Amino acid sequence: MKYTLLVLILVVAACTKTPERYDVYGEPAFAPAAIAVEAVLADSTLYTGKVVTLAGTVHAVCQMKGCWLTLQSLDGQSVRVDVARTDDGDYAFTVPKDISGRHAIARGILQKAHTDAATQHHYDEDAGGTMLPSKLSMVADGVMIAPQ
Repeated sequence: MKYTLLVLILVVAACTKTPERYDVYGEPAFAPAAIAVEAVLADSTLYTGKVVTLAGTVHAVCQMKGCWLTLQSLDGQSVRVDVARTDDGDYAFTVPKDISGRHAIARGILQKAHTDAATQHHYDEDAGGTMLPSKLSMVADGVMIAPQ
């Protein structure tokens, strides 16, 4: 059953919209085999610590600067995608604040999310409400957002 679900998720990921039409922020994040957020959350040990190109639906977005977003799975779990910073500490790019519900592809190193209470409070404030903690996160060097 687990392998059937994984195959189904990978097929759905392969049938995503054509990346050439995406708006690009940072480096283009397209890879021939973007992995569905559901597949990564189903078995994160296969992907943690590796550069991953992740595809999913944007759920929450930083409403202060557009410096992070979450990609949510069908069962409500999410992966937080933080924007990379430059050597000067500035954000390498930001994303629009109105992209919730749109399909996105992000590339970065996947890791377990380490969010203490103060940091979670910061994310809640930036989201404009309470945000469920993410199990996984990545610092993205590029995010591509599908048109509406």
